[in-house]
Amino acid sequence: MRTRITILNASILTALTATALATTGCIGELFGGMAESARRQGSTKVERVSDDLEGKSFAVVVAVDRSTAATSPMLAETLGARMTQLLAENAMASGFAPTDQVTAYLGNTPSWRAWPRGRLPQELGVDRVVLVDIIDYRLYEPGNAYLWDGLAWGSVEVYDPEAFDPDRPIYESEVRVRFPDGTGVGPTEMRENLVATELLRRFVNRASWLFYDHEEPNIIEY
Repeated sequence: MRTRITILNASILTALTATALATTGCIGELFGGMAESARRQGSTKVERVSDDLEGKSFAVVVAVDRSTAATSPMLAETLGARMTQLLAENAMASGFAPTDQVTAYLGNTPSWRAWPRGRLPQELGVDRVVLVDIIDYRLYEPGNAYLWDGLAWGSVEVYDPEAFDPDRPIYESEVRVRFPDGTGVGPTEMRENLVATELLRRFVNRASWLFYDHEEPNIIEY
C-alpha cells in the first residue's frame, strides 16, 4: 500500500512540476514579449556629434544644382527654413540669420557659389555658416516615374571665418535618407506631396540632429 501511495505521490509531484515549468515558460515569454514591445515603443537619447554652434550665431545655406532647382524650386528655401528652426530651438546658438533674409541675399548675389567658403559667414554677418550641399535629390526611380524611390543625399559642412583656414570646414558629414521604406509603391498608393514631405522631414532631422542631443525612437526607419 505504501508503495502505491509513494508512486502515486511521485506521479502527482511530476505532473505539478511539469505544470509549473510550463507556466514559468509562459510567464517568461509574456514578460519577454512585454519587454520587447516596450523597447520597440521606447526611445534612446543620442548625443550631438558637433558642438560648433553652441554660443554662436549661424546661418543655414542650402546649395542645389540647376536641375534640382528646376524640378523642386522650393527645396532650398524650405529645407533651410526647417533646419534653421530646429537648430535655433535646440543647438544652444546665440542667434541666427532668418531664412528669408539669407535666401534674398544669396538670390541677389548669384556669384556666392564661386566665393571662398570662409567669406559666407562674413557676408551674412554670423559666426558660423552651416552649408548643406544637395548631392542628389529625387522622388522616383531614375527613368521610372511610376514607382516612388525617394532619395535625399547631401553634405553638411560648418565654416568658421576665424578658423586657421576659414575656407575649409571645421566640421563635415554626409546625410542620406530614403522614402518610402519599401519597394513597388506608386502614385496610386501614395501621393507625391506625402513622399516629398516625409523625405524632406527625414533629411532635416538627420542633418539637424548632428548639432544637438535628441531622442530617437528605438525602431526608426531612417
